[in-house]
Amino acid sequence: MKSKITFILFFFCMLLCFVLPQSQADNSSFPGLMTFLETEYSSPFQMAGKVKEISKSRLIFTKTDTSLKKSRILWVCEHKPEIAPALQSRVAWIKVEAIYKNMVIAKVLQCGKKAIQPKDIVITPPPPMIHIYTNIKAKQSNKAYQNLINALLSKDMQVKEIFEDTFNQPPGDSDLLLCLEWESGQLTCQCTMARENRLLFSEAMDYPETIETLYASGHRLQQSKKKVSSAFHDTAPGMESTITTLPATASAPGKNPLPATDPTPASIPAAAHVPFPANMPGTALASANVKVFATTPGEQSIDSNFQKAKTPDQTEFHRLSKLYNRIVACDLDADGSQELALLGNNEIALYRFEQNNMIPVASYQFSDKNLIPIHLHSADIDKIPGDELLVTLCKELTDFDTKDSEPCSIILSLKNRMLKPLTANIPYYLRTIQERRGVTVALAQKKGEYEQFSGPIMELGWDTEKNRITTEKLYGPAMGIYSIYQFNLKPGNDQRVLIIEPDATLHGYFAPEERLEATGSRNYGNFKELAYPLKLDNFKIVGGFDKETYKEIYTPRRFVQMPLFDRQSFTIYKERKGQTGIIDRAVQMAWKKSMGKDQVTGLKWIGQQIVETWQSRKISKNILDFTFIENPQRILVLYREENGCAVETL
Repeated sequence: MKSKITFILFFFCMLLCFVLPQSQADNSSFPGLMTFLETEYSSPFQMAGKVKEISKSRLIFTKTDTSLKKSRILWVCEHKPEIAPALQSRVAWIKVEAIYKNMVIAKVLQCGKKAIQPKDIVITPPPPMIHIYTNIKAKQSNKAYQNLINALLSKDMQVKEIFEDTFNQPPGDSDLLLCLEWESGQLTCQCTMARENRLLFSEAMDYPETIETLYASGHRLQQSKKKVSSAFHDTAPGMESTITTLPATASAPGKNPLPATDPTPASIPAAAHVPFPANMPGTALASANVKVFATTPGEQSIDSNFQKAKTPDQTEFHRLSKLYNRIVACDLDADGSQELALLGNNEIALYRFEQNNMIPVASYQFSDKNLIPIHLHSADIDKIPGDELLVTLCKELTDFDTKDSEPCSIILSLKNRMLKPLTANIPYYLRTIQERRGVTVALAQKKGEYEQFSGPIMELGWDTEKNRITTEKLYGPAMGIYSIYQFNLKPGNDQRVLIIEPDATLHGYFAPEERLEATGSRNYGNFKELAYPLKLDNFKIVGGFDKETYKEIYTPRRFVQMPLFDRQSFTIYKERKGQTGIIDRAVQMAWKKSMGKDQVTGLKWIGQQIVETWQSRKISKNILDFTFIENPQRILVLYREENGCAVETL
C-alpha cells in the first residue's frame, strides 16, 4: 500500500513539472499581444522578395516562398553582392497591402537617408529588444505584469524592464516599447516602435482590483544613465542618447516619416501610418483594404429625391480578417469626422477613414467569454463633446438543464486614444433613435423573466452630479410598443409609428388607439444571424424523457430612420439563412451555402401603404448590418461571405 501511495505522489509531482511551466507561460493577460509578436517576429531575416518598382509611397516586390499576410511589417535592405540578407543595411520599413501570385504591393511607412532602389531586398524584421514600462507601483508582485514577462520569455523574446519611468540607454531602430498601464478599472497594453512612437498594437482588459500607480496613464518616459533591471540584456553599452523623451503612448503627433512626395498630410500622427496587422487573433483592429474607389463629387449629395439618386458606378470595399456582427458610424473624439465602430463576439474595434482606407484607432476586449453581442449604437450620453458607443450585450446563463440570458450592456467612450467604460453591466437593451426633429435620443428597455423584452421603453439620460446614467423618464412616442428595436416614428406626425412585426412584415399604427392604418408590400425574411437562449415558463417534453427548457431567440435587424436621407426608414430584406440554430447550421454545412440574396431597403409611409422608395442592389452574401456616413454621404453595409466579413458601399 505504501509503495502505491509513493508511486502516485511521484507521478503527480512529475505531472506538475510538465504542466505548471506550460500553464504559467500560457497564462498571459494579453493573448492578442503574444499572437501579434509571434507572427511578426517568429521567423526573422527571411528573404521575402526583391523590389521591382517604386512609385512615391508604394512599391512592388517579387515574392519568394516566405509566408506573408496583409499588413505584415517588413524591412527593405540594400542589395550588395556577396553579402547575406541579414547583414544588409536597412533602407525602409514597409507594410504589405496586397498579395498576388508572383508579386506583392506594399506601402512605405518610413524611409532612411538612402532611397529605395530596384533589386533592393525585402526581409522579415529581426527579433526586437522589448522594453517594458508600467505605471504599477508594486509591479514585482502584480500578477498581470509578471504573467506578461513570463509569457514573453517563454516565447524566447528579449526583454528589458524599465526602472520607474527612465530609459537607461536609447532604444535601437527595431526595439519595441510595451506600456502596461492601469487606470479606472482597466489594464491597457500598448506596443509601439520605441524610437518612432508608432503604435503597432493595443489590447485592453477589465481589471477592477484597485492598483496603486506611480504615474497617470500616458506618462512620458525620460532618458537617464541609471542602471536598469533586465530579464535579458543584449544592448551594446556606451550608446549615446539621441532621444530626449519618449511618450508611454503613441498619441502625440509626430513628423511624417515618409518622403516629401508622399501624399499623406504631415499633420497626421505618426501612429496613423501603421495599422494593426490584419491577421492577428485577439486584436480587433484587423482590416485590409482590397480595393478602394472614390465616388465622384456629383454622387456625394443626397436630396429629397434620394430614391431617384444614381447608383455609384464605383464603390469602396474593405475586407475584414475577423468576424463582426454590427457596425455603426460615430464621432467619438469630437473632431467633426466620423469613425467606424465594429462589434464582434469578444471585442469592439474602432477605425477612422484616411484617404479611403480604414485605419485602426483602438479596441476594447470583453473580459467575460460568455457575452453575446446584440446591438451597437452611438450617441452623446455624458454631454461632453464626442459620442459614446452603446454596446448591448447579453450574458448566457446556465442553471442545471436550463439556459437563459440577461442584458449586461456597456457604454464606451474614447479617452487618450483608448476605449474605456463610461458605465458597465447595464441591465438594459440599448438603442438610439432619430426623432422627427432630427435629434438623436438614447433608449433603454428591460428584459422579462420569460420574455425577451419587458416593460416600457425608457429614455436614457445622464446625471452629471452623480456621474451615472438615468432611466426614470418614460419615452412617450414608444408607449405600449413591445420591442425597443422594432419601431420607427413617422416623420411629421407625432402619433403614428412604423413597426416591424415578429413575422417580418411592416405595419403602420395610430399609436394612441393602437389602430392599424398602413401595411407594407412584402415580408422581410427571417433575420437569424446570432442565436441566444431564453428560458421557458413551462418546459416541454420532447420525445421520451427529454425536456425543452429554453428557446433560441435572435438578435434583431437594424431598423433606422434617417432625416438626412429624405426622412426615410431603412431595414434589411433577408433571403439568405444566417448563423442560426444547430440544426439549421448543419443543413447549411451539408449544402455548403445558403441560397438567396439580401439587400437594404428605404421605406416611407404614404397613404395606407408603407412603400419601398429605395432599394440597394441585391447581393449573394449575408447582410449583417449597415450604417450611414455623412461626408461624403453614403451607406456602408457589413456582410458575411465565405472568406469572412467585409464592409462595402451600397
